[in-house]
Amino acid sequence: MSDNDLSAYNPEAPPPATSTDVQILARGAGLGLVGGIVRQALAALVMFALARLLTGDQFGLVQLGISCTVLLAVVGKAGVDLVVTRLASIYLINGEHEKVKGLIYGSLLWTAGLSTALAIAVTVWGPTLADFFNKDEFAAPLVAFVWWVPLAGLTIVITAAVLARGSARARVVARDLTVPAVFLVLAIVAGAWHKSAAAVGVAYSVSALVGLGLGVYYLRRFYPQLGAVKAHYQNGLLLAAAWPLMLTDLAGTSLGQADVVTVGRMLAAHEVGIYAAAARLAAMGTLALLALNQITGPVISRLHHQGRVPELNTLLKSFTRLCLAFSVPVLALLIGMPGPMMGLLGHRFVEGQEALQIVCLGVLLNVATGSVGVVLMMTGRQWLAFATNVGSVGLLVGMIWWLTPIYGVTGAAMGLSLSTAIANLVRLALVRGVLGVNPMSLPMAKSLAAGAVLVVLSDWAVRALGLTGHEGFWFLFPWVLLLSVLGGLLYLGLLLLMRLESSDRAAIKTLADRLRQKSSG
Repeated sequence: MSDNDLSAYNPEAPPPATSTDVQILARGAGLGLVGGIVRQALAALVMFALARLLTGDQFGLVQLGISCTVLLAVVGKAGVDLVVTRLASIYLINGEHEKVKGLIYGSLLWTAGLSTALAIAVTVWGPTLADFFNKDEFAAPLVAFVWWVPLAGLTIVITAAVLARGSARARVVARDLTVPAVFLVLAIVAGAWHKSAAAVGVAYSVSALVGLGLGVYYLRRFYPQLGAVKAHYQNGLLLAAAWPLMLTDLAGTSLGQADVVTVGRMLAAHEVGIYAAAARLAAMGTLALLALNQITGPVISRLHHQGRVPELNTLLKSFTRLCLAFSVPVLALLIGMPGPMMGLLGHRFVEGQEALQIVCLGVLLNVATGSVGVVLMMTGRQWLAFATNVGSVGLLVGMIWWLTPIYGVTGAAMGLSLSTAIANLVRLALVRGVLGVNPMSLPMAKSLAAGAVLVVLSDWAVRALGLTGHEGFWFLFPWVLLLSVLGGLLYLGLLLLMRLESSDRAAIKTLADRLRQKSSG
């Protein structure tokens, strides 16, 4: 179907598998899914290794350090990465290579300057910031972690520029694969030899340096013409477009990091580690959604700009159902076997099993509502996205501040899940009312029903086997692995019995074809 042939388009029918936008979405989502799986696996291995190698307090300081630097990195890149992805694709279509060069180079200069200034400030005032968290021992780790901010910020801007060319490869290879792999190796060395959060912070920053080197390589590869043209800088336009996006990005990132920062202010270091471990495990359920979000931005922007809202609506419904189908078995196993899952990290983490279950419920609703936040940002509704994010962060911090002193780690999990649920329901109402887009659909109930069965059966199996999570790792691991495999097969069988929608089967076929092409090429 051509861009102008809208009269022949049936909004109730799925878009054809040969659609350019479906191909772009499937290719990027497929590559992002593979990268996301590896990244999550590496992150889980890092968490497992550090939980085993470090003391409870040092593990908690590592989690707090990572959350603080991720928030600082959003400020350091100042939203210019989102501007690069959006504007560079437009400039490339128009053949305005001078503007492309000015946009990329200007973004890198602003990011380098601001993020380095932040790193220097934290280095100077590290002890004061540690006092804010009531943890004097946090000063040295914070200084070690903070130099990740400028290195990662530059890498993010570079990969955003490559994404504007329609390729997610730089983001996947540099940020999702290489950097986590390097950090895993260095973190194990740091944890085994030095057993300190500060040593892990150094490993974190060094891994970002490796990622930056790869990013520069991909920038030169995908933009070979930049050296031959004169840069046309538009700093005023860049900053005017970036700062509202930075505020929105900061508010959105805070939803994933402000909880650990707030808990770090209120609880002891070892309790911070328990809460962070539960939240990180539950985050494995967002894998498919994050993979989709990596590539949907340009597609959403283009379809909305062209007035192809019905096609956008159909695409989002189909891929949201697929995201949910991938996420539900992971979340169901975590909810059904919380004790053994947390026990794999060490017996001291088992007390966070209720927190794990509660956070998983919030993640489930997050996945079920799809890419609503991306839709708002990429259709010019940045202020709506910003308002909902700010309100959610305020609610998150307030509820954690209220519930944590009463219920401890479990109260923090309650605050996180409730704020996540409210934020996504509000965004869903906005995209439906303002844009006429709704990623949710009734066939999602099939995945939810299969997941409910898996929760009940996995809980029964754990009780029947007498697994509490306090057993040794080598006793727990085989049982958890076996139950996970059997549960996954059961879930798949239930989905096949209920049959997927035709549009979902078409999307899966397109995705599989693109992955086959990548592997054979």
